[in-house]
Amino acid sequence: MNESEKPLTFPDHLFTCSTLTTFGLRLRNVFKLPSSIYFKSLKTLCLVDVTLADRSSTEQLIAGCPALGQLTLMDINWVNVETLCISSDVLQKLKIIEPVEYDVLSREDEDEDEDDDMGGQDEQNCCNIVISGTNLKVFSYTGAVTSEISFHSPASVMDASIHVQHRYSECMDNIDWEPAAGSYVVDLLKDLRDVEKLSVSFVSLMALSRASWERLRLFSNLVELHVVSTIISLTCEGLIAIIQKSPCLQVVYFDKGVYMLKYRGYIMDPVPVLSRTQLRRIVIKHYSWDIYEDEFNAVKTLLQALPVLETLHISCSGDGNSPTGSERLENLYQKIKSLPRRSIDCEIVLKYMK
Repeated sequence: MNESEKPLTFPDHLFTCSTLTTFGLRLRNVFKLPSSIYFKSLKTLCLVDVTLADRSSTEQLIAGCPALGQLTLMDINWVNVETLCISSDVLQKLKIIEPVEYDVLSREDEDEDEDDDMGGQDEQNCCNIVISGTNLKVFSYTGAVTSEISFHSPASVMDASIHVQHRYSECMDNIDWEPAAGSYVVDLLKDLRDVEKLSVSFVSLMALSRASWERLRLFSNLVELHVVSTIISLTCEGLIAIIQKSPCLQVVYFDKGVYMLKYRGYIMDPVPVLSRTQLRRIVIKHYSWDIYEDEFNAVKTLLQALPVLETLHISCSGDGNSPTGSERLENLYQKIKSLPRRSIDCEIVLKYMK
């Protein structure tokens, strides 16, 4: 038996420590737990690269932390756990991060015994995770739709992040992956319909565009939306669908920028949807200049469509300290300022990123 296969056993008294408040563990061994677990004061638990021994002991670990406020499960090997119920009425923040294989071909050249020793960190490494907690406020998922996740009581979640990523580098062209990922995103968002703040990745929205996004329920409380990871088209169906179903939405952050191609015939025209919103603030980061006309076209569309927009904040990439950079920024500001605006009092804020 290799060292990595041997269960790692800690002293039993560690798991009844009354003063421990934070416990972080990163290892590729099987994490063997004692029969008695009671962390009276533990508030933060973080498990990384751990191979869980079984369902019962894992659930007992969570139940044995009566003060647990934050739980992070990152790159977990689920080989011994098919189903896990995370049940806690005190847990406030839950983060699940699953591994993403970017290049499936490169794995063929690696030592295959390494994965076998650890129970197979591959496509079968998944778990049916059921979350139950009346006090959960923040939920975050990052991964390649490997494990199934569902909620018993999702109404308490106010801040959610759904950052679906490609499992393999060629997934953008995989017609089978995107609809499945889209359905995964739809199901998660249906459970999280009461959120006030939502962060979604580019891949989440692209997958949603290829799914039955009409199944989305109304986000009655959503006020703030973040689009992260990659620049996105303003005509993305997934993006427009979320905006359309968020009647109270006031702020949208495009963390990596936004663009809009200059042709008609979009599958979903964003203008009619945007013109019926209550959006008051748009923040565009990483205005890159590389696709200047398409980025500018998105800005133009937003200004012309949004009826109550109060602030358009744009952060540009580049060197703002040089004379050329300052002149370029001023020219862009004047050009944007001259655009027709549906909201006459909208303030334009333009600066270079720090």
